[in-house]
Amino acid sequence: MRTSMAIASALLIVSLALGLWCAQASDEISARYVSAAAEIRTLAQAGSWQRAEETAQAYLESWRETAAWLHVILNHEETEALTLALRRAKASVSERDGAGCVQACVELEEEAVRIGDLNRLSWNSVW
Repeated sequence: MRTSMAIASALLIVSLALGLWCAQASDEISARYVSAAAEIRTLAQAGSWQRAEETAQAYLESWRETAAWLHVILNHEETEALTLALRRAKASVSERDGAGCVQACVELEEEAVRIGDLNRLSWNSVW
């Protein structure tokens, strides 16, 4: 009986720790790509198209590395939505499309916030 209770308690602690880690990782990822959207948009609005393109490419490469392990805790649709938003931002910057860049960055920001919200530990996510 004591052994069963100890095992159950240990599993509960491990589950809670993993949940907290996932929530923190998601928040950090969310913040990184919200700031990426702002940085790309600011560079494009300033007319620094080359720098904006380099920045978008760097964030896209970083995202590919992150998404590889993020599939463990998120559905593929959520990670794919952010991937597409990043690609649209990069494409609009490559085409020097200011309005398209602003729209793509808004979409990127929304998807990044959504990823943070999906894993945030709350009563709604538990029940």
